[in-house]
Amino acid sequence: MEEEKILDVDDLKWIKKHYGENLAKFCRSNFPSILEHRGILATILKKHFAPTHSLYDDLKNNNEFGKFIQIINYSLKDYVSNTDVFSSHGKSPEQLLREAGYTLYPECRTKKDVLKFKKYYAPGEELCSFRGDRTKSCRVWFAVKDGAEKLIRKDFTNPQRQDEYGISVISIQFSKYHPHSLSIKNRYNHTVWNPDSTFSNDLDNIIPGLTEAFEIKYGAVCEYIEPEEVDIKFISYTKSGSGERYRVTSHMYAGCYFCENNYIIYLDGTLKQFDTSRYVLFENYLLDLKEKKVAKLDKNGNMCTDTFTDSICEDGNEIKKIEIEKDGTNKIIHIIKDDGKDCYLSLNQNNSLIGYKNDYLIDVGDDFLENNTLMEFVDLPNALKIGKNFLWGNEKLKRINTPKVTVIGDNCLVNNNCLLNLELPNVLSLGTCFMQMNNCLQTLVLPKVENISNGCFLTNETLTHIYVPKLVRLERDCFFSVKNIEKLDLPSLELMESYVFFKNNSIKQINAPKLEKMDVFCFANNRVLIRVNMGSLKYLGYGCFEKNKILRFFLNLRVKANNKKSEKNEEKQP
Repeated sequence: MEEEKILDVDDLKWIKKHYGENLAKFCRSNFPSILEHRGILATILKKHFAPTHSLYDDLKNNNEFGKFIQIINYSLKDYVSNTDVFSSHGKSPEQLLREAGYTLYPECRTKKDVLKFKKYYAPGEELCSFRGDRTKSCRVWFAVKDGAEKLIRKDFTNPQRQDEYGISVISIQFSKYHPHSLSIKNRYNHTVWNPDSTFSNDLDNIIPGLTEAFEIKYGAVCEYIEPEEVDIKFISYTKSGSGERYRVTSHMYAGCYFCENNYIIYLDGTLKQFDTSRYVLFENYLLDLKEKKVAKLDKNGNMCTDTFTDSICEDGNEIKKIEIEKDGTNKIIHIIKDDGKDCYLSLNQNNSLIGYKNDYLIDVGDDFLENNTLMEFVDLPNALKIGKNFLWGNEKLKRINTPKVTVIGDNCLVNNNCLLNLELPNVLSLGTCFMQMNNCLQTLVLPKVENISNGCFLTNETLTHIYVPKLVRLERDCFFSVKNIEKLDLPSLELMESYVFFKNNSIKQINAPKLEKMDVFCFANNRVLIRVNMGSLKYLGYGCFEKNKILRFFLNLRVKANNKKSEKNEEKQP
């Protein structure tokens, strides 16, 4: 992209329009001197951050305001000299701080000098500078505002970093080591958020020209680090080849970052944008409003298909119309066909897919939205089968409606951690690792399921109720970490493989009258089981009920008795 020219605009109005009111207020408070020069702050901001109204919240939530300020201040030298913006006009630090209502005391040369100012700090809020000898690593000054001794700490019941009490005594500290950093510490120490960054660690925010005054008189310099070295480190942003940061709206897919306003950034920094009037880019999918199609984007930005795009476009019914409506900060995209059935996508304000309903879909193919992380609800009222890896990476699903599904493949909903209750009324079998990482499910209702495969519900610790009346086979590692169930009713179960309910220490009653075989380490940690109905048990593996010695002893007797009975029955056979 071409380098931005200096914008001839009212900076704060422009920032409010493109980045939101909160960031405009932040800039007004933190860059007052820069704002004296029309268009410069807007130009610098646009150079480093593509317009987004989420920037302020992202900086706040990730505690990155300090680095953001450094990036802006360092970039200032490309447009004006520091003396044009921060001139001291020949005044000393003492003179400038006097104009701001402070008395600047001489530089602290020893620990004893530093401790003279401890009297201004409330018990428990003393600076770390009062411990050890800060003068060995920093050049230290204290400035005390007029009337500071009259301010009483207990009168400030809701302390703010830069309230009257907080900034009435400040410590200005320049590190002695390269790069020389500046910290302005207030009177609250760690009682408030980020107290070591008062005035955003910018002396010119106290009074313009103070930075230059300290440099001229004391040789005290704050060195801003190159933007390449001080970067915004949270996942929400990535750089294009030109250095501008774009807000990422979903995880990286196939070597690409998918960003706000239909931008894609490839790993080599190449930037591509799809026309926002024609296309809706959500995650790694592209909805073409003109051609009425949905396509998946590969690592080269080319359009292809998968089971999700097929579920919308390949059911034999042509899309007649696409309508988009607002739902608060979200939007609903209706896919309208001839027969009146319903199909729609729900997208949040970042264009991430959070909801999907499709009355047409019968067979959900493999890898259906396997990389989606934010889907909150899925409604597939006519689906009969779900293939493997269905919503594999999803963490946020809270509601799923699949009343007709009979078979679910391997590795489905593996990372879900939001479903509280799950009912699958017609499912006969669950593939391996179903809901393997869920740790919030409370109720599980599977009235027709006959087989639960390896690793299903592996880490779930919160289940309190399981209803599986027709379950015949429970494979290895299922319900491995379940801890809160007290009563287990498995009237049809015949085989329990290894490590089932391995960590459980809450089940007090088990009803499994048809169970014939229990492999190693099932219920290994259970100490509280007092009532067991396992009249058909013929094999008890090593380590089962390991912590419940008495119960294991009696179950071993039961196994031996049943084996002898079986041997006698075999002898009677002609």
